Amino acid sequence: MAYTKEQRNSYQRKWRLKNIERVSAYAKAHRKNNLSVVRGRYMTWLKANSQKRLDTNKRRWAAIRSEMILAYGGQCQCCGESTQEFLTLDHINGDGAAHRKQFKNDYWKMFREMSRLGWPKDKYRLLCMNCNHAIGRRNNPDGLCPHERQFRLAFK
Repeated sequence: MAYTKEQRNSYQRKWRLKNIERVSAYAKAHRKNNLSVVRGRYMTWLKANSQKRLDTNKRRWAAIRSEMILAYGGQCQCCGESTQEFLTLDHINGDGAAHRKQFKNDYWKMFREMSRLGWPKDKYRLLCMNCNHAIGRRNNPDGLCPHERQFRLAFK
């Protein structure tokens, strides 16, 4: 009995779902044994779809950044600035350099990991660039933002 193309494709899809470990092991071995062919095809695809790839990356970056901003309250926790372009992530413990080094300055991977962890609020907060830079300056003796410093002086 001859099968139609749709029937054969349907059967193959079902078989692959049932044997997913076997299929992924085969694919991994195939990529390893045919690395130059796989890379060549990928490079050809990249050249043909460079604008599409750029647009996709911009959309993904904007989405995860918006998710981060919403997760941390949508405004600077010091001065209340809410313009998205001015907002940035602050490492509360001052370990931002070590954290970025852990991800080799790949912010996409860093944000994805933070999203997976549920945007931890004990290590990070949302600040505007002004407040974040004021806190991180090396000649800032008390490690406070000027807004915090003024607030503390007013209530002493």
